[in-house]
Amino acid sequence: MDDYIISRIQDIFNSVTSAGANGGNLTLTPQTFNGAIYSGVNSIMQNACMPIAYVILGLFFVLELYNITIRTEGQHGTMGVEIPFRVMFKLVLCKTVIDSTQLILNAIYAISQQLIINIGSTISGSNTLSTANIDAIRTTVASMDFGVKLMTSVEVTLIYLIVQFVMIIITVIVVGRMIELYVYMAVSPVPLATFPNAEMSGIAKNFLKGFAAVCLQGVLIYIVVAIFPLLFGSAAMGNTNDPANFSASMMNAAGYSFVLLISVFATGKWAKMICNAM
Repeated sequence: MDDYIISRIQDIFNSVTSAGANGGNLTLTPQTFNGAIYSGVNSIMQNACMPIAYVILGLFFVLELYNITIRTEGQHGTMGVEIPFRVMFKLVLCKTVIDSTQLILNAIYAISQQLIINIGSTISGSNTLSTANIDAIRTTVASMDFGVKLMTSVEVTLIYLIVQFVMIIITVIVVGRMIELYVYMAVSPVPLATFPNAEMSGIAKNFLKGFAAVCLQGVLIYIVVAIFPLLFGSAAMGNTNDPANFSASMMNAAGYSFVLLISVFATGKWAKMICNAM
């Protein structure tokens, strides 16, 4: 039973450490995460949404020319070439933005990806059990009565299942974030086509802020997951030499697992607040 308890505790720490050891799926680009989905998203963007975006862009510029005509009516000799030049420059600029939609979104995502890489080189997420820790735990477990050992084995099994459940949910959230990015990319030309219109340009701005918020969410998830092993380890290893408090320490560590889950769920809200996204 001693070996089972030690082995299960090591499994718990290995699971926790692996969660914060690297960015995992958070550092993958949409293309490398799933090439087939990325190809399909690009096909939707280019063949389904891009033509609609060009139609919207054209309608906005017809409206812009009409408004210019109304404003300059009766101002003979004052219009010159300045206003038509400004309209044409705006048209070219907005057309370039629509054509470069994929490049713009990839650039925004690359910023978040680089942030994760930089943070990963700064924050050490490893908190593996040292030989001294294992020896201390083994000594503590050996000093327990049979009944206490039985209860401890049940507790560490329960904690192991809790940690595994939390890690699965985090994986689901990370994958869901990537799916959200794919959806943003697929329809991106349509909201960006509203840039030329003063009244509806907020749609394009909110779209970019929303996309940036989803990208930033990955950074926040990584920060939370990277510091979790340190928090978990300090809680679990606080009383390894005291049999009376050993069980309480492990249960405190299990409680931190739920704190991790709640924090990861909250990263989406935090990211939207930071980016002022709707």
